[in-house]
Amino acid sequence: IDPSQQPAVVVFSDGEFTSSIEEACDALRSMQATVVVTGIGNPTAKSMIPWENGFIEENGSPVFTQLDEKTLRTMAERTDGIY
Repeated sequence: IDPSQQPAVVVFSDGEFTSSIEEACDALRSMQATVVVTGIGNPTAKSMIPWENGFIEENGSPVFTQLDEKTLRTMAERTDGIY
């Protein structure tokens, strides 16, 4: 790793955070890294999450996700990154 180069972090997310987005942004800012936020999923419809030979399940039921672009744009803005 070349210490003269600024590190970069690429975030792939649907924007549905199970913890505080502020904590995530603080951690990214503390790294002094270039942050690139990439949204995964559909912003207009919920969908199941593919995994191995099927879909992710919790307690026998499929887990659904929907792209939350607003949250991901906020993350990019708070870290001086790009979405």
